[in-house]
Amino acid sequence: MKSRRHRSIGPLRLLQINVCRGPSSHELALTFANEERFDIVLIQESYIYTDRQRQITKFNFNYECFTPTDDWSSRPRVLTYIRKGAGLQAVRALLSLTFPGHSNRIFLAGDLNLRHTRWQVSSQTTSPLAEPFIEWTNRLNITLISESDMPTHTRGSVLDLAFASSPLILGVVESSIIPEPDVTSDHLPIASLIPLTLQISSLKASARRALGKGTGQSWWKNDCRNAAQAYRTTRRSSTDQNTINAGKQLLRAAVRGAKRKFFQDKIDQANTAKNVFGMVNWHRTIGSFRTPPLKDPTNPGGPPANTLQEKRDVLARNLLQNVSEVADVALDVLSVDTASLTLPDLMPAEIKDSVIKAGNTAPGEDEIPTAILKIGWPLMETPVSSLFRGCLRAGHHPACFKTVVLVMLNKPNETDRSSPRSYRPIALLSTLGKGLEQLIARRLPWIAIRAKIVASQQFGAVPLRSATDLTTCLVHDIETALNSKLTASLLTLDVKGAFDGVLPVASFTSNHVAKIHLDGSTGPKFDIYCGLPHGPPVSPILSMLYLAPLLHMGTPKRRFEYADDIAFLHTSQSLQENAENLSRNFQEAIQWGLEQGFKFDADKYELQHFSRRRCDQQPGNTPMVRAGPITVSENTARPYTRWLGVLFDKKLSFKWHARTLASKALKVSHALLSLGNTTRGAPPHLPRHAVDACVLPIAYYASETWWPGRSRQGPIVRISNCVDSLLQQLSKVVLTSACATLPEYCITPTAILHRESGLQQPEIALNSRVLTATRPTSRFARRVLAEKPHTPGWLDRTVALRVKTNKSSLISSRISPFGDIIIYSDGSKQLNGLGGADFIGYQVFDTEVKVKGGLEEAKSALALPTAKFATDLWICLDNLEAATRLLSHFSWSSQAQVDDHTSIIGNEAADKAAKDGCHLPTSDDIFFSYAGLKRWVNESTTQATGKLWRTLLPQHISYEKLGIISAPSRLKELTLSRATLGRILAARSGHGDFANYHERFNHENAPKYCRCDRPPSTMIPNILGTHEGGAKIRGMATRNSILYRDMPIKHRGYSRDA
Repeated sequence: MKSRRHRSIGPLRLLQINVCRGPSSHELALTFANEERFDIVLIQESYIYTDRQRQITKFNFNYECFTPTDDWSSRPRVLTYIRKGAGLQAVRALLSLTFPGHSNRIFLAGDLNLRHTRWQVSSQTTSPLAEPFIEWTNRLNITLISESDMPTHTRGSVLDLAFASSPLILGVVESSIIPEPDVTSDHLPIASLIPLTLQISSLKASARRALGKGTGQSWWKNDCRNAAQAYRTTRRSSTDQNTINAGKQLLRAAVRGAKRKFFQDKIDQANTAKNVFGMVNWHRTIGSFRTPPLKDPTNPGGPPANTLQEKRDVLARNLLQNVSEVADVALDVLSVDTASLTLPDLMPAEIKDSVIKAGNTAPGEDEIPTAILKIGWPLMETPVSSLFRGCLRAGHHPACFKTVVLVMLNKPNETDRSSPRSYRPIALLSTLGKGLEQLIARRLPWIAIRAKIVASQQFGAVPLRSATDLTTCLVHDIETALNSKLTASLLTLDVKGAFDGVLPVASFTSNHVAKIHLDGSTGPKFDIYCGLPHGPPVSPILSMLYLAPLLHMGTPKRRFEYADDIAFLHTSQSLQENAENLSRNFQEAIQWGLEQGFKFDADKYELQHFSRRRCDQQPGNTPMVRAGPITVSENTARPYTRWLGVLFDKKLSFKWHARTLASKALKVSHALLSLGNTTRGAPPHLPRHAVDACVLPIAYYASETWWPGRSRQGPIVRISNCVDSLLQQLSKVVLTSACATLPEYCITPTAILHRESGLQQPEIALNSRVLTATRPTSRFARRVLAEKPHTPGWLDRTVALRVKTNKSSLISSRISPFGDIIIYSDGSKQLNGLGGADFIGYQVFDTEVKVKGGLEEAKSALALPTAKFATDLWICLDNLEAATRLLSHFSWSSQAQVDDHTSIIGNEAADKAAKDGCHLPTSDDIFFSYAGLKRWVNESTTQATGKLWRTLLPQHISYEKLGIISAPSRLKELTLSRATLGRILAARSGHGDFANYHERFNHENAPKYCRCDRPPSTMIPNILGTHEGGAKIRGMATRNSILYRDMPIKHRGYSRDA
């Protein structure tokens, strides 16, 4: 139950200040405004970060920032801050200079930079624009209220002014210069008091909740307060300008030092991988501002939407409805006979996992998080299970689960924020409703694959299929054509609003109700009549099923689809023939879209031709694809086509792809590098986790698609694939990541960095990823599985094939009746790692081995002449995990547990046969399981890394003397502190800052340089150009001087505290 009450607030307090683009002045202004509780802060000449695309400026937790323009290519000159909870509603609108409808109450303030005798009698000059400005203020009937002839600039000029209209002046508006909160700028702040009586409606729920009010800047401590107080005292008591400037510099230094210490302590105190992952994103931080006025594409001539409700209406019309220029499909179409599909029953464990293992997801309208459901699950399990089973059986979606809160997120790399298409609606659902949808979403792909509804190359929401699998299949087809001296052409399409055009699917999408959350405020409810919300688990598979007929048209093997991205491929003798075929497919797709209510995005058509003929290399001379008035040609502005994150160039060299991804990964690795040095920072194992999770996946993305290996086998000798430049770019990423992980010096050899960090050379890592393709989903990638995997003879862990089918004559009656077929399965392994198993050449003690072995045994048993007389087939396994897999809801078999299986002839014979198989010779045509393949690849990678390290070991005598001849993938020493590990690495490698240690303890005869006879740091000598200059500046920078405290140490090899 909610109650409404009103409260009155006092006059508005407004602060205006010119900070002269200084970061410290900008932060001091916001801090002082927060302490004095100003409601509105007007910042002129604000600080803007050099990379204007990121739109970074200074923020305060208690204020919301407003920018006058969304395009920061031209630097914004002013920023407005409004205190949160002040009861003010800001409207971003483009108002004309006449202020229509607002002329009764106007307040104008800012640094106008105009000289005139009206506000400065002593002014000797008049600015050219001063008189027109005065005429304009007279027309609006606004009057100067700031103090006249009171300098607001340190040079004695009156530049900062404040004006108000007559109604505000009658309400006794005040404006005066306040020298107390000096922000070290050359302008003085002006405080204004606007007497407004506002009635603010506040809604409070029956239970009081904590809204979490900010406390200002976390780094603003007593040191900053004392420095600010000392500076104010100096300004009041001293007339010496040098003394005042010195106090100003001390205050700015205190602010910089406080911020540096705050973030350094935050880095040093990081003790979990989550903390480091958050720090990695620091370099990607962008400014967050309110939504600009939105243009309505459905009403091009209308004014932009300015208020929150107008913006919500525009977003709802353009993002939550089918706005394609095609006609909707009639709902009264003729019904067609459909086959009834039976869904597997819900298992209790499955229901529990779908609800309480949903992760830390944002709750919906009910605001019930997953943590609460975990606590109350013992009491809720029975009613929730009954609800889910009833909904699945009746095909009903409860109305309470159909209310969604739509959060509008900015799409990345979108420049026009005034377009509704620059935003993506994400639906926040009830956690229980999301659990029910998760259960349905797991069953729909299973039905779609079983009924062959989805195409073979439709990899959208189907499990065990990924985007890189699809790009691998595409590259395989193109390379096959090129190797056959053919040409290939690729046409990519993007479905415009793929989720928006889907018709309601029975009870799930019909009668949906949504509320739009925009700019921190949630709007009223409204109905959704078409489309699928982004965010629910079932939306992707429903959208994919709606697009499935398009993939079955024409030649399905030449059509590829992932989510809303579609590609058509054609191969032939000439590019002209490819273009003609693609034109027919393109026209067919457009016609199908018109019939189904879909439209393709005209701005995202792309065409790429592949040919090894010299005459086909110029994009301007290649044929175009036409479909009616639409013409698609190759892009002449860039030499590649981007599809599913992979950059396809005409020669499939993928140099642009590797270069682009290496550049992105290098930015992340540099961000990690800035988080620590030889003595400070997070423990090395945490940056190592961040490298594995944030750097390497970017650098090696789609490696199974583009990595061909260093060489390939030719007719006589091996032929180079010319990938040295790609490996060189990736080596920079790996080396920088190793430097970010370890407390190393700039003189530490590269091989030692690789060994101590556990990071593999790019070639070894790429070969490993291509062989395993990271996960079992790549079994759909034909290029990866083009070569039959085999078991190398030089590996210790091998397996032997032993075909055995056992028919027992003695079996307990509690298992099966007389006449059924019974199969016993077992495996064995010797001490040296040699293993034997039944009907399978995989490594034993593996769930996949057991299940796969059981399937092979079943095939052999069903081939027996007596199989037609049997009623049931029994497979006896002694592996618990295999039995658990058989208990999944996708298994159409029944299981029973036998407590005692000893002294059974069939079981004993199976055990003996498996042991005998260990001693048989290794077969050459054994196929790996995917788990076994991964294990083999890991062992191969370890051996390759160890071989490379042993090859380089003679160059590092200290490691050879210590007997460090192995290169493990993850060292235990990484869990030590950075300072401790840094000393260990320096002692191991002989490369470190030994000079600093010996000079500190006056060791005159000690060798100050390391093994390479190079100084540990060259930063200071580089400043002055000579080593003598470096020694001089070190003598000047004593520990008690301001220069030493404030001098930034950017070189990772130099440390004051070593």
